[in-house]
Amino acid sequence: MFKEGLKWNRSLYNKYLDLLKSNIDIKYRDFNKKLIFTKDKVLGVRTPSLRKIAKDISKTDICSFLDLNTDTYYEEKMVYGFVLGYLKDKKTFDRYLYQFIEKIDNWAICDMCISSFKIMKRDNSYYDVALDLIKSEKEFYIRAGLIIMLDHYVDDIHIKDILKQVDKINTDMYYVNMARAWLISICFIKYKEETLKYLKNNNLDKFTYNKAISKMCDSYRVSLEDKEMLKYMKK
Repeated sequence: MFKEGLKWNRSLYNKYLDLLKSNIDIKYRDFNKKLIFTKDKVLGVRTPSLRKIAKDISKTDICSFLDLNTDTYYEEKMVYGFVLGYLKDKKTFDRYLYQFIEKIDNWAICDMCISSFKIMKRDNSYYDVALDLIKSEKEFYIRAGLIIMLDHYVDDIHIKDILKQVDKINTDMYYVNMARAWLISICFIKYKEETLKYLKNNNLDKFTYNKAISKMCDSYRVSLEDKEMLKYMKK
């Protein structure tokens, strides 16, 4: 669709926006608006189409594309994040990472794009980025930090510190606490004993604690026996 090595200018970028608009699905747009709350205009382009467009763009001059972003459409930001996920050079990725995080105002862009950041799977230094983000007072900065941990760092090296960091957060921000609950459930799936020990002695608020238990019980990766045990642990 886009020529390899293509350098972007405003005229080409406007054609790309026209391409997004040509993929509008009205029913999908109306459905999406019920699930995703954003200040941006929602066109209604399905995620597989956005991923395909992003993959094609990744073969072009990525930086010249990212520099032209207008922050107008929800889908435009989603493609920005997916394209960012194709960057392999750390210096270039770092240049755009915080610019992307500043754009996030909903769970979908946060979660789907961060999971595509392949460079994080190869570089433990981004755990420090996550630690920095969760110290913020901004809801989606904190969620971004938690999702970075969830997608890339629930491992032998970080499990103990992740549970420690999750326990430090004290907020009533809905999207933060939902991410905390989700992260704890993934910790349980991968490190059951460590997470069980944490669940028996923690500072979690009732909502986050019970939501974490619910997410574990909803997971097909948790045994029926463990689900029965967890149900009795609810507050």
